[in-house]
Amino acid sequence: MIGGRYRLVGRLGAGGMGTVWKAYDEVIGREVAVKEPRAERVSDGDREVLFARLEREARAAAQVDHPSVVAIHDVVTVDRRPWNVMEFIRGRSLADVLAEGTLTPARAARIALMWPGAGRPGSGASEFPKGWKLQHKLGASLAVPGDYEAHVSPDAVAFQEHEGQVNRQVVLLRWDVPQGSAKERAEYFYREYTANKAFTDVRIVLFEVEVEGRRSTALTMTYRPVGGRLWRKSELFHNAGGELWKIIVDSAVTNELDTGADELFNGAVDTLRTS
Repeated sequence: MIGGRYRLVGRLGAGGMGTVWKAYDEVIGREVAVKEPRAERVSDGDREVLFARLEREARAAAQVDHPSVVAIHDVVTVDRRPWNVMEFIRGRSLADVLAEGTLTPARAARIALMWPGAGRPGSGASEFPKGWKLQHKLGASLAVPGDYEAHVSPDAVAFQEHEGQVNRQVVLLRWDVPQGSAKERAEYFYREYTANKAFTDVRIVLFEVEVEGRRSTALTMTYRPVGGRLWRKSELFHNAGGELWKIIVDSAVTNELDTGADELFNGAVDTLRTS
């Protein structure tokens, strides 16, 4: 029984981020789906950061009201691990449908028309947080706070509240070292940051995100420059249109669970469009 309310009935499936169970809500008498997060290979400190992020993202997703998005009913924390309670839907997945053969153009179009707006923050309301504005730079667009100004170089742009600001700036890059897939690039920087002797108190989490309908990889890290204060870094690695895209947000924080700058990173990532 999860949260004294949701009785697990059976396992529906599993992926890289967790296991989904069919469950029964004993309070109001309905079937639900419950997602159990997975973090077996993550250290205790990184697990705290990851679970805090998952809970925050679930609560944000609960605000989305769209017929093509599964509704989030509840978030239950068990042993400091957030379980997402979702709408239970009977039917087949798109993968099941495609396994039967190629779709006709008409059927593919009917499916595609169900999705516009579903992946945007606050679908049915605004496309990005209130007070933010859409910026078009380097052949891409993304949203940043309305009082942030763009400082552009040939393959990079820094969005800052005032010029020279480092804390809580948003950086968009159209290049990266090394070359490779988003996952390969993220894993490279994971190794580099972990081995960097100029950093102490390093805790890093790699996770998958969806950007423009394709799978990308992101990194969240807390670290302390030798003799300095604690910082939090979030980076997106995204390949599109033959370009290596990257979003970076750095923020000074009070402790490892301080996720105050995550709204900046999430808003920029959710609204990034490269075509």
